[in-house]
Amino acid sequence: MNNVEVNENRAVEAFLKHENGGLPSSKLTLVFARSGVGKSSFAVNFGLDYAMRGKRVLHFSVGMTSERVHEYYHEVFNDLVKTSKVDESAWAQIERKFTVITYIESDNLLQQMEKEIQTLTEDANMNPCLIIVDGINFHEKSDEKLKMFETIAEHQDIPVLMTLRIHRDDEGALDVGNPLQVAKDFTNSIFILDYENKNIVVRSYTKDADQPIELPFYIEPHTMLLNKK
Repeated sequence: MNNVEVNENRAVEAFLKHENGGLPSSKLTLVFARSGVGKSSFAVNFGLDYAMRGKRVLHFSVGMTSERVHEYYHEVFNDLVKTSKVDESAWAQIERKFTVITYIESDNLLQQMEKEIQTLTEDANMNPCLIIVDGINFHEKSDEKLKMFETIAEHQDIPVLMTLRIHRDDEGALDVGNPLQVAKDFTNSIFILDYENKNIVVRSYTKDADQPIELPFYIEPHTMLLNKK
């Protein structure tokens, strides 16, 4: 079974085709969760999926070294080897398909990201099929940040998958009100991750829905793989 056939049987493929899922091209997709819930794992699942299909991925990360991001990809790939009929030797080819750029602070990313993309696409002829931005903290002036990423998705004509860290409110509930209000001005592709029954569940939020839509997917914390319920 080759990598494409493996992907067709994975939950990632089902998510991409789901009516309330997907990573729409030229659009910004946002993933909200509190710290430690699985935002990076969620993003890496899709980066790996694209790379296994021979598509180039540009992964920007804040607060995590390039070596650690590569390790993340390799760990998820190894878990996939254990659960699917993917060839372990394929890693060498897959790893060449993603480029990781890391920053210590998010302000540095915001200042330099567009220049990095321009250099890679024009000078290095990279032409990524997916851009991942991982590790941004949602706070004041986030609308300005989201506008920039929305513009990048449109200009590059590819999906931009962005993770954002949110927190719990004073009563212990996940504080999603303000993040959702801001996010809905820039995209209709919004997902929130949270723990439920020892797994990380995925919920979709849209402009037209009053309540979140529970999706038939979850992240298994021990393997970091996206699974179907």
